[in-house]
Amino acid sequence: MMKRIIIAGGMLFFAVSHLWSASCGPIVANPINLNYKFGLTEGDGKPWREAADPVIEMWGDDYYLFASKSSGYWRSHNLADWEYIAAPSIETINEYAPTVCTIDGYLYYMASDVNRIFRTATPADRTSWREVECRFKIGQHDPCLWQDEDKRMYLYWGCHDKDPICGVEVDVANGFSPIGAPVVLIDHNIDSYGWEGPGKNNDETFRNGWNEGPAMIKHDGKYYLQYAAPGTQFRTYGDGVYVGDSPLGPFRAMESNPFSFKPGDLSGVPVMGIRSATATAIYGM
Repeated sequence: MMKRIIIAGGMLFFAVSHLWSASCGPIVANPINLNYKFGLTEGDGKPWREAADPVIEMWGDDYYLFASKSSGYWRSHNLADWEYIAAPSIETINEYAPTVCTIDGYLYYMASDVNRIFRTATPADRTSWREVECRFKIGQHDPCLWQDEDKRMYLYWGCHDKDPICGVEVDVANGFSPIGAPVVLIDHNIDSYGWEGPGKNNDETFRNGWNEGPAMIKHDGKYYLQYAAPGTQFRTYGDGVYVGDSPLGPFRAMESNPFSFKPGDLSGVPVMGIRSATATAIYGM
């Protein structure tokens, strides 16, 4: 069975540490050593490394890592050593916030704000991706494709300071067309959850932050919908999770939120379990 790992990233990935533990075997910790692309800041022309919004899918014995604006993706056997694979056959490869999902022997790829979907049965071959029909016409940002154990497919999205995080069931056999209307799953709630507040110290209480980067996991029959706030432009950033009994809720916020939090100026450190976070984490293998 294919296994999925989602890791969160804010503005940047960093380098790789490969740690060892006698009790639990090898442990891989950020930062991750990748051959980043670079972008330029408008105005002053200062460069920055590009690799936001990372997501990993396990295919066979390999891990495949996708990130924004990277012209391709990476493959690894151990989460520490990564081989870059350029992907000219994915025409949307340089868009933001990709999502990938294994469905019936194919690896599917979709990027943010672009309702085009590509798939391959051989991801090690950079030329093997082909576009498939996509009838999903709803605007989406920070998408997350996710399939339940019963093979029903869902698409989650959201990255906005006003619009909520939403989800809908989709019909893969009918071009990923929506089944029913989108459902509001996580709304802004700055009055109750101060860590969602924007500003240098979550102190701009007169407006919402950005709720973004939804990611779904299932454990022991419960559905955990994760998200990040208040926005990667702020020095404070964290991850929360809502839990429910079905893929489209209703969901309730967990009392332990945020489950990760960055109170200082450390930006872009990946976290296991969600795609848009900036707190530290360690990956056990």
